Order: sequence, then C-alpha cells, then structure tokens
Amino acid sequence: MRLPKARALIEFVTVLPYMIPAIALVAGIFVIKPHARWFLNSDFSLIPFYVVLSLPFTYRSIDAGLRAIDLRTLVDASRSLGAGWLYTLRTVIVPNLRTSIISASFLTAAVVVGEFTIADTLLKETLPRFQATFTAREPQAGYLLNLLALLTTTLLFILLSVLTRKRDSSRRSFAAALLAAEKHQETAS
Repeated sequence: MRLPKARALIEFVTVLPYMIPAIALVAGIFVIKPHARWFLNSDFSLIPFYVVLSLPFTYRSIDAGLRAIDLRTLVDASRSLGAGWLYTLRTVIVPNLRTSIISASFLTAAVVVGEFTIADTLLKETLPRFQATFTAREPQAGYLLNLLALLTTTLLFILLSVLTRKRDSSRRSFAAALLAAEKHQETAS
C-alpha cells in the first residue's frame, strides 16, 4: 500500500523459484554443506527450502486476495476510527484475506507433499522419499501409496473449495439481508 512501485520487484523475486529449478538449490546445498552441517543435520533444515519453493504460490494467492478488496479504504476507515496497525491487520485485513490464506496454505501443502529432490539430498525421510524407496521395494503397493497421496491432495483441494464457498455464500446472504433491511426501512418511512 505504501510502496506500489515495489510490486514489480516483489513479483520478480517471487518468480525466481520458477526460473531456478530445485536441482540448482540442491547444487547450492552441496556448496554450503561442509560449512553448515549443524543446520543441515537438524530436523528443521527443510523449512527454508520449502519456503522458497512455495513463495510463488503464496504470494500469488495473497496478492489476488489483496487486489479483490478495497484495501486502502478499509485501512483508512480503521485508522480513522483510532485503530493501530496491528489491530487493523488482525481484525480488518486478515479476515478479508481468509480465502487467500487458506488457498496459500493448501498450495504450500501440495508443494511440500510432492517435493523429492531437496529432501533426498539432505537425507530427510519425507513422504516422497518414502514413496520412492517403497515403490522400488514393493511396486504394486507403492503405486497404491502414490494413488492414495494423489487422492489425498485432491481431497485437500475439494476441502479448500468447500471452505471458501461457505464463506462466500454467508457474505452474499449478509449482503442480501442488508439490502432487505434497507428496503424495509425505506418502505416504513
């Protein structure tokens, strides 16, 4: 809101994970591996890499949500009523971005469930690594496991659709109730 010209730079940075494939990240891991063994051996070492991989999806989802609302008017109204920035963010902006935040979290989950290269390089036992080793040992059962993972991801996106539709229909019914109340008030006066 304060730096609208920075949008182009932010969009460029968020597109970098598309342009730089995961294998390039893995090559970078090999370069820093001798110097950062303390971090790469921890259970949390996959988090920064997964953040980079899911950044484009998260940014696009939240940016679409921000463009769908009249952000400047909402913030100005909240600030003119005496609310601070943190209160405005928590009570005005985040509830309006509920659908975008849910979408971003489901897209991030889908990216994490499907990422194999980085987890294999860091020797972390994740679902994709387990699927690969299990399919090599037991091909028929491994393909069933892969099918279950695909169905689970599909069910997550169906759940996303249900969660976001419920909110939209309640918003429409609220708007319809407001219009009905205004019409009733006009006819009463």
